Amino acid sequence: MVNSFRKLALEKIAENIGPLSKIVENTLGIKEQKPVKFQTVGTAGPGTTVMASEQAVKPDGTVDIVINLRGLPGVPQAAESLGINAAVVAAEAVGPQSKNMGSSLLEQQFGSAQRINDIVDKTLADLQKKYPDKKLKRGKLIISGFSGGGGAISKLMTQRDQIKGGVDGIIINDGLHTKVNSPAMKALVDFAKEAEKDPSKKFKILHTAIIPWSKQLGRYTSTTETADHILRELGLTKEQAKDIDPSFDFKPISEAKKGGVEIVTMYDKSAPYYEDNRAGSAGDQHIQALKKGHPYLFRDVLS
Repeated sequence: MVNSFRKLALEKIAENIGPLSKIVENTLGIKEQKPVKFQTVGTAGPGTTVMASEQAVKPDGTVDIVINLRGLPGVPQAAESLGINAAVVAAEAVGPQSKNMGSSLLEQQFGSAQRINDIVDKTLADLQKKYPDKKLKRGKLIISGFSGGGGAISKLMTQRDQIKGGVDGIIINDGLHTKVNSPAMKALVDFAKEAEKDPSKKFKILHTAIIPWSKQLGRYTSTTETADHILRELGLTKEQAKDIDPSFDFKPISEAKKGGVEIVTMYDKSAPYYEDNRAGSAGDQHIQALKKGHPYLFRDVLS
């Protein structure tokens, strides 16, 4: 039932948003970095699929949970590509996805602390049925997102004190378009400052050089501009990437790292946009961010 629902949802998304269907296909081909096996556990409500690795439940009953808003199909292979041991919740908005409506719906449906609390509770309850001999409890909570997921995450951070147990990590992959002078941006910067001092918290951003524009919004804040704003607020500067793991098919152009903060530049030159996302175009930059950048960002997030 869950697999059928998810398959239908992905088909409907692909029909309405076109290029994202290619993102979904490419995600399934991400090079696996670690031999981690996942299985589908169930659903935590409309638009979600809950998956768990074989070692998601630790000996003491602790379960780390990743809630990923957009970009991660609800199939075990996609979760396995992240190379982590955790319960992974793949989430996407339910409803019309065309004309930027999908991102707005994603924020509406997942941009509340109560929704996150409900997802965590349902995930633990479903896993508890599979491990009746252990008393399960939440470990780390990582909230990640690709593309339009960044808007929902920035909204969530203004409600961080309402999320039970707090937030241990934020990962935004080419999706932060929040206005730099907004309360949501301040909330993100505040968390980044905490992560800068405490490496056990993770604040990670990857951005391309896309210059965003839409008929509805006109020219709006790019992921490069938001990343640069956060760097200024933290007093960090981008440097040439060092010590890159050769097992990843990705090397940042530049990066800024301190404590648990990592801000990665994937492209620093804008490119024309083509609907077919041909190589070298802005659309292709966005696809490559998901295909190569997502596993890279997760490589040490639960270590």
